[in-house]
Amino acid sequence: MESLKATYQLACKETKDRTELAKKSWAIKLGNEVNDLNVTPKQAWQAAYEIRDGVKGHHTTPAPKIFKDLNGKLATTKEENINNVETHFTKCALTVAALSLCGYDLPCNDD
Repeated sequence: MESLKATYQLACKETKDRTELAKKSWAIKLGNEVNDLNVTPKQAWQAAYEIRDGVKGHHTTPAPKIFKDLNGKLATTKEENINNVETHFTKCALTVAALSLCGYDLPCNDD
């Protein structure tokens, strides 16, 4: 069991070392791209921004959608936003139900 643990720890260390090496070589490659005279200014700036943002710079956290209440006031707390979302979708569901009762053929109906 100890040899398995030692093998696992060695594999983890090797993976971490290789990851760090790959990140460094990536940054060096982009740095050389910026210093290269054969690229356009736009390409050089893109490479500079990539270096600045790092490896995970292209990942962004989406901003939560904030709903307005019936009076047009934006929600300021999570609870208000939940109530506004509930009101919005209830109103949408009632509108769809009313339209389908009036004979409108809606694409979202399963009829």
